[in-house]
Amino acid sequence: MEEKIKTEKKNKGMTLIEVLVVMAIVVLLASLGMPMIRKARVRALIVKTEATISSLEAALSMYGTDFGTTLLLKGREAVCSLSFCRGRLKTSIGKARI
Repeated sequence: MEEKIKTEKKNKGMTLIEVLVVMAIVVLLASLGMPMIRKARVRALIVKTEATISSLEAALSMYGTDFGTTLLLKGREAVCSLSFCRGRLKTSIGKARI
């Protein structure tokens, strides 16, 4: 008669090596995702600032139309000054490391 040997494997949990491998994978994925999150935040800030500048341009233009005057900022028309600020914003963000 052949005797059947039953081998029972008791699953007590993960081994230390398995835990370390899982942790390494999680750290790797997090390190890949952080630069993308940082870039998205910077882009969101740029879009928000440009929208604010556009709103200010429109408001100053409407004010000038309503009251028949031109607002001046440092010797330039307000709309031109705000356009200048928009150009500086793009230039300074382009130089920054993202």
